[in-house]
Amino acid sequence: ISHIDDKIIAMYARGLTTRQISAQIEAIYGFEVSDGMISDITNKLLPEIEDWQSRPLSDIYLVVFIDAVH
Repeated sequence: ISHIDDKIIAMYARGLTTRQISAQIEAIYGFEVSDGMISDITNKLLPEIEDWQSRPLSDIYLVVFIDAVH
């Protein structure tokens, strides 16, 4: 993945839309990136996302809840 791909994926992970990412790239780097190119870059992550979503989960999870007034 190139440097610009990393930036696009990071912005996508933060919830920016393809249009917002395109505007940010143009503002920062001075060149346009099409919505389609951004979608192509972010679609590279789909297999990893699907693997993570379908991973086996543990039967038990440890949870610690602390509530205090100071």
